[in-house]
Amino acid sequence: MNETETYPRIDFRNGARGVMTWVEVHGTEPVPSSLEILRPARDLADLLGTQVTSVLIGQGVSDRAADVIAHGADRVVVVEDPRLAEYLVLPYARVFTELIERSRPEIALFGATTSGRELAPRIASRVRAGVTADCTHLKVGDFFWKRRKAIMYPCLEAIRPSYGESKLATIVGFWCPQMATARPGAFSALPKDLSRHGVIEDFVPTFEPGDFAVEILETVRAEAGGESLFSAEIIVTGGRPCGELDEFRLVRELVDELKRRGVAAEWGASRQAVDAGYAPHERQIGQTGKTVRPKIYVAVAISGAVQHLAGMKESGKVIAINKDPGAGMFRSSDIGLVGDYRDVLPVLIDRVRSGFAFGLPATTASPVLAAEARR
Repeated sequence: MNETETYPRIDFRNGARGVMTWVEVHGTEPVPSSLEILRPARDLADLLGTQVTSVLIGQGVSDRAADVIAHGADRVVVVEDPRLAEYLVLPYARVFTELIERSRPEIALFGATTSGRELAPRIASRVRAGVTADCTHLKVGDFFWKRRKAIMYPCLEAIRPSYGESKLATIVGFWCPQMATARPGAFSALPKDLSRHGVIEDFVPTFEPGDFAVEILETVRAEAGGESLFSAEIIVTGGRPCGELDEFRLVRELVDELKRRGVAAEWGASRQAVDAGYAPHERQIGQTGKTVRPKIYVAVAISGAVQHLAGMKESGKVIAINKDPGAGMFRSSDIGLVGDYRDVLPVLIDRVRSGFAFGLPATTASPVLAAEARR
């Protein structure tokens, strides 16, 4: 018999039940990471025999509640307030603090976006909980606490990369809510199921004057490539040589030409390229960047380190371009092209101009194509 079977099992939740998530919105549209996190939330709730409650905060967001239910939530709490049309950490933290104190969830999950990374620890400090940041896996299990000589359950096993991305750390705690932020792209959203039914309720928090000590005077949104990488059908990612030799000109030119043909394409960069300053962090693919799942992934001048593979291993087809025939990227690709990318990419660009789209269907939804069709 296993030695731990002789020790008592302790349910440390003290009556806390349920999984809570934050549905972050830009304007009135949920960001992809908020829908992605509903998959692990749904899995955890089913395993624990409980429900998923998602929180929508903003102005004009109530119409999105049914979509959140269709993606896995059982209950959606809507907080409508014109002062909350744009994210503000203090009033948003107030909303969650009151909801957590009222409903006492055992688990609370947030996307590891810029806002989520700021909001989750603020809430945790108010409800005296801890947060595991930037998780790539979430499970529930038992933990044998040697000092107390007891088996604690059910523990949220929040798993995240550590030690320079070389190891995976599993972090557990014995206080509810057990909180974690999940890396965008680490989970895929559940298919939208319009047959699902759930409860939608309004909530009016009790704000204090200090919650609105900060006022937003103007909001300017610029696309940095972060979110569009998750919806792109083809991603062309360049390594450090692409920055050193031509400042990503050919990589971006190939992507621009694909877009002209009506293909949902985006460009990314390796960690080395980002660290060297050749591309913004929002475009980084890998363990410390984005996790993507395009239909076609083109790796240009990338060695194929395991950290990079972790961010694109679920791509449909992988094409590697590298002048080193021994590059590790070739072992993880479906098609390999040995050669200097400065010689290969111009040929691909010309092919795309002639109608080649890597086997993906082009669409006349592109304004450029529509104009060409009219001529």
